[in-house]
Amino acid sequence: MTSLNLGTKRKIVSSTPKNKKAKIGAKIVFTRSGKKIKGTIQTIYENIAIVKIKQDDAKFLKLENDLTVVAHKNYEVIGN
Repeated sequence: MTSLNLGTKRKIVSSTPKNKKAKIGAKIVFTRSGKKIKGTIQTIYENIAIVKIKQDDAKFLKLENDLTVVAHKNYEVIGN
């Protein structure tokens, strides 16, 4: 982390930006309906990613298929 002196206020700047987008094929985790869900990024758009999740998780979320939309700000990358 880096600390910037902005007059009397200090701002902590993380060395890894939180809003960094993952790449296609990346493994991610996100929270939906109070449950942590793992998935794999299939497609990336400017603000969201299309994520493939397990069929059991899709059923829990009452989805018709195993693809869901997740905003980049709402997931964490856990692997490639």
